[in-house]
Amino acid sequence: MTIGRLSGRQAGFSLVELMVSLAIGLVISIAVITAYLSAAGAARVAEATGRMNEDAQAALTIMTQQLRMAGVNPAQPNRNTTTLHNLLSNPYIIRGCDTTFSNVTSATTTAALTCPNGASPSSISIGYEADRYNTVPTNAGVPTDCLGNGLTGVSRTVTTSLNVVTTTTVYEAENRFFIGTSTYITSPSLYCKGNAASTNPQPLVENIENMRITYGVSNPGQPRSFGDNSPGVAAKFVLGYMTAAELIGSTAALNGSLTFSQPSMWTPTWTVAFPTTSTFSLSDLVSGTGFAFQNGVSTGAMIWKAWDAVQAVRVCVLVRSENAAVFDSPAQYLDCSGNLVTPTDRRMRRAYTTTVLLRNQ
Repeated sequence: MTIGRLSGRQAGFSLVELMVSLAIGLVISIAVITAYLSAAGAARVAEATGRMNEDAQAALTIMTQQLRMAGVNPAQPNRNTTTLHNLLSNPYIIRGCDTTFSNVTSATTTAALTCPNGASPSSISIGYEADRYNTVPTNAGVPTDCLGNGLTGVSRTVTTSLNVVTTTTVYEAENRFFIGTSTYITSPSLYCKGNAASTNPQPLVENIENMRITYGVSNPGQPRSFGDNSPGVAAKFVLGYMTAAELIGSTAALNGSLTFSQPSMWTPTWTVAFPTTSTFSLSDLVSGTGFAFQNGVSTGAMIWKAWDAVQAVRVCVLVRSENAAVFDSPAQYLDCSGNLVTPTDRRMRRAYTTTVLLRNQ
């Protein structure tokens, strides 16, 4: 019996065809994976950027609102224009430090704050007359500090719009802002310590890695002093921005000691020769009511006069992403001093800046 031939040849892939197919499939797979990773990376960067923008907006909004309220409100309807400008026991509208106050949580008054040597992050104490309109009051209608705790009122004598001398209750808020961490929140955050009772500082905004504050100072001899209670309106001209140490002249002076160096910015404006000793006498003061640099008059003299020259505050916050957002290489950024920095991790960072005029100075 003869076996007949098959009607058709058997067909299949050759080894070359198989290799070509695998190569094409591999290229397509790589293209799809690359597109996915690129889209995922872009989405991750966009999400991190959006979160950073929100954190920065929250932090700067808080600082802006607080700084705008610094001081008192002499234009309240129950006071006439002869009422003393400053009804608060705290002579400081603001007091800053180029680093974190060493006793930021323990100092009982603004004057007791101690500023150590250091460059960052800055901290600041802001004092203002609180009421139920510029704060969120308690259920009892009592003004609150930055953490929502009710303040204790103090009695002050004022002259009403009907020229009647009477007493009124004034609420003093003294809020301290700084960058810190805690046991439960390890990421650097913007913290606030209020002066209501013995409250502990609380984080307000997370992922705020640094804060740099500089102070816009006015023309010497022009500004009315906040601390000396004198009413009236002063011209406000910002000549430039200084750090806290530059404003005072030295770290020692920043802490209230008598050591004081002449700020070069005002060298031509001194009306007497700069003293050769480390202390000032009354004759060493610059002419003009309430001029800024009146500290060091005597032992224990307060330094709040130096802060009376501040008419504006510039706040820069350095915000970082919550998690790593880039994986190919570290994301360089410009810090609050304008320096290009290459980080050691894969987080994104960006500096945000705002300038606030002190309305009640």
